[in-house]
Amino acid sequence: MTDEFVGANINQHSVKMTVRNISPYFLSTFLNCKYGYSQSTRHVVGITRPALDYSAIKSFLVPELDGKFQETVAKYCTQAEKLRTDSKQRYTDAQTLLLSELGLTDWQPKQQLTFVKNFSDMESAGRIDADYFQPKYDEIVNAIRDYPDGWDTLEKLARLKDSKFNPEVETEYKYIELSNIGSNGEVTDCMVELGQDLSTRARRKVTAGDVIISSVEGSLDSIALITEEYDSALCSTGFHVIQSDVLKSEVLLVLLKSIVGQLQLKKGCSGTILTAINKEEFSKIVVPKIREEKQIEIQEKVLESFNGRKRAKNLLEYAKRAVEIAIEQDEQAAIDWLESVSQVPDA
Repeated sequence: MTDEFVGANINQHSVKMTVRNISPYFLSTFLNCKYGYSQSTRHVVGITRPALDYSAIKSFLVPELDGKFQETVAKYCTQAEKLRTDSKQRYTDAQTLLLSELGLTDWQPKQQLTFVKNFSDMESAGRIDADYFQPKYDEIVNAIRDYPDGWDTLEKLARLKDSKFNPEVETEYKYIELSNIGSNGEVTDCMVELGQDLSTRARRKVTAGDVIISSVEGSLDSIALITEEYDSALCSTGFHVIQSDVLKSEVLLVLLKSIVGQLQLKKGCSGTILTAINKEEFSKIVVPKIREEKQIEIQEKVLESFNGRKRAKNLLEYAKRAVEIAIEQDEQAAIDWLESVSQVPDA
């Protein structure tokens, strides 16, 4: 538990442990490495909803490793946490740059209880639901249209990649689902499966530089930039996939995750059982033609955010592997390995 989450609540599917005579960073790293994880999977019970038998946690075997080694693991964990926190701030900075450029830094949408619309507006829109005509949607669109460097719709400024891809039965693919999208525009993980085992929704092929946007209301902020790591991966047909020659991918990401894009995405949703924004409404989203120098600033902040998060992930992976080496060999061998693959972080 880092300072960021002190005072937070946990649900019934989590277990709180108060540690004694052991570094909490070391314990968490051990439980995430293969020797801790294997003990967890061994005690999974249930059929319809398999879950860890919490009472079994008390019987988990934990190695008593040297205190100096535990401190080294803790350094990697705390440095990773610092990098993660810094990366979040870099993304926030990118969003601040964008909203400032549009003059929307302090703008907040207001849900009005009453307003008047002409019948002709409903007729042309083909909608009768009141929320679709909330004045806040017009306000954000008007703010974009007032941008001095111009504006246009996504249909004109970006390529919407909606062709279906049929995976080869015996070929292995990376598959990105909704649950693999992080809060700051990153793909956190993916499934790797043969084409024959993939979901029938795994029919969108993505390339580095694409931006994928969830079409389902309730997860409209699940938007991510496809990096080289996920080039040629597949994603669900529940995503819209776009790329632009006018707006940098990092700028598209920030635009659509900000209030500028989120309000328009929400407005465009329709349906009953599964409310979503279809291709036609998605194509109508209005975006500003951000000037090049400002795009570069935003891009740099987003890339700094991504690089920091990647370094943090690497540090945690190094720490996990070091714990495994310490168990398999000894603590000094683990420290020597750490020094060979990375510089030991300062305390």
